[in-house]
Amino acid sequence: MEHQEQQIQELKSNLIKWQQELDDDIINLIRQLKGHKIKDIFPNGTIEWVIPETATPICKDLFIEQVVIPHCKAYTSRSQINSNFTEDRTLLFLKATFNDIASAMADGHDKYGITFTDFDLVLRLIKEVIVPSAFRSISGWTKRTDSTIYKNIESTNLAQPREKKEDKRFFT
Repeated sequence: MEHQEQQIQELKSNLIKWQQELDDDIINLIRQLKGHKIKDIFPNGTIEWVIPETATPICKDLFIEQVVIPHCKAYTSRSQINSNFTEDRTLLFLKATFNDIASAMADGHDKYGITFTDFDLVLRLIKEVIVPSAFRSISGWTKRTDSTIYKNIESTNLAQPREKKEDKRFFT
């Protein structure tokens, strides 16, 4: 029985870690910005990437290091997605973040290697990572969801199979 409880705790922990592990999203964003292409997406959700011979990065590594990673990490951290912000506060954070990114692109377009025609593409790719993560923090959504998952796992795994009752009727 103790071993089963330990397995349940490990299962809960792994599920929550998986749901809160958003580094893959940042890595995929970086690959897209570097010009890598998706070769295949497997049923388990993993992606196989290729670097085409004609790969043209959208921006330089400097932009990724100085702008993309710091801004994305702030939104994909566990402390952010486990917070309890209001929608208004989240929208203000997002607006300020995207204004900062747009300003950095405009001010440093030459050193970051971003052409004006790629500004919208770069912002859209970054938004695809940041916005969903930011909205997980609204009104404690992630905390409530994780709590519900805990309860569902416990009820599924802790439910003992019921013993079959014997029919004690006598037929005469």
